[in-house]
Amino acid sequence: MIKGIEIVDPHHHLWPGTPRTDGVSADNRYLLEDLWNDTQSGHKVLKTVFVECGQGYYESGSEAMKPVGGD
Repeated sequence: MIKGIEIVDPHHHLWPGTPRTDGVSADNRYLLEDLWNDTQSGHKVLKTVFVECGQGYYESGSEAMKPVGGD
Protein backbone atom coordinates (compact mmCIF):
# COMPACT_ATOMS: atom_id res chain seq x y z
CA MET A 1 0.00 0.00 0.00
CA ILE A 2 1.08 3.56 -0.59
CA LYS A 3 1.80 5.29 2.71
CA GLY A 4 0.10 8.63 3.34
CA ILE A 5 -3.11 8.03 1.38
CA GLU A 6 -6.35 7.94 3.35
CA ILE A 7 -7.77 4.42 3.63
CA VAL A 8 -11.19 3.12 4.64
CA ASP A 9 -10.80 -0.64 5.02
CA PRO A 10 -14.13 -2.13 3.86
CA HIS A 11 -13.89 -5.00 6.33
CA HIS A 12 -11.63 -6.96 8.63
CA HIS A 13 -11.94 -10.20 10.59
CA LEU A 14 -10.58 -11.14 14.00
CA TRP A 15 -9.48 -14.76 14.33
CA PRO A 16 -8.64 -16.44 17.66
CA GLY A 17 -6.32 -18.99 16.07
CA THR A 18 -7.94 -22.36 16.43
CA PRO A 19 -5.72 -25.38 17.19
CA ARG A 20 -5.61 -27.77 14.23
CA THR A 21 -5.57 -31.55 14.34
CA ASP A 22 -5.01 -32.15 10.62
CA GLY A 23 -1.33 -31.19 10.45
CA VAL A 24 -1.99 -27.75 8.94
CA SER A 25 -0.26 -24.81 10.65
CA ALA A 26 -2.39 -23.16 13.34
CA ASP A 27 -0.66 -19.81 12.84
CA ASN A 28 -3.89 -18.07 11.84
CA ARG A 29 -4.42 -15.81 14.86
CA TYR A 30 -5.33 -12.16 14.16
CA LEU A 31 -6.76 -10.19 17.08
CA LEU A 32 -7.47 -6.54 17.89
CA GLU A 33 -3.85 -5.92 18.95
CA ASP A 34 -2.71 -7.17 15.51
CA LEU A 35 -5.17 -4.83 13.79
CA TRP A 36 -3.95 -1.87 15.85
CA ASN A 37 -0.34 -2.68 14.98
CA ASP A 38 -1.20 -2.91 11.28
CA THR A 39 -3.30 0.27 11.18
CA GLN A 40 -0.66 2.28 13.05
CA SER A 41 2.30 1.16 10.92
CA GLY A 42 2.53 4.33 8.82
CA HIS A 43 -0.65 3.88 6.82
CA LYS A 44 -3.44 6.41 7.23
CA VAL A 45 -6.34 4.06 8.02
CA LEU A 46 -9.26 6.33 8.93
CA LYS A 47 -11.95 3.70 9.41
CA THR A 48 -12.52 -0.02 9.20
CA VAL A 49 -15.52 -2.31 9.55
CA PHE A 50 -15.45 -5.44 11.70
CA VAL A 51 -17.18 -8.40 10.05
CA GLU A 52 -18.30 -11.22 12.34
CA CYS A 53 -18.26 -14.72 10.93
CA GLY A 54 -17.95 -18.31 12.00
CA GLN A 55 -14.60 -20.03 11.78
CA GLY A 56 -13.29 -23.55 11.91
CA TYR A 57 -14.09 -27.07 10.86
CA TYR A 58 -16.98 -29.16 12.08
CA GLU A 59 -15.99 -32.34 13.89
CA SER A 60 -19.10 -34.25 12.76
CA GLY A 61 -20.88 -34.75 9.45
CA SER A 62 -19.63 -36.01 6.12
CA GLU A 63 -15.92 -35.54 5.31
CA ALA A 64 -16.77 -33.57 2.19
CA MET A 65 -18.86 -31.01 4.07
CA LYS A 66 -16.79 -30.50 7.27
CA PRO A 67 -14.78 -27.56 5.86
CA VAL A 68 -17.94 -25.62 5.00
CA GLY A 69 -19.87 -26.50 8.14
CA GLY A 70 -22.59 -28.65 6.62
CA ASP A 71 -23.77 -32.23 6.80
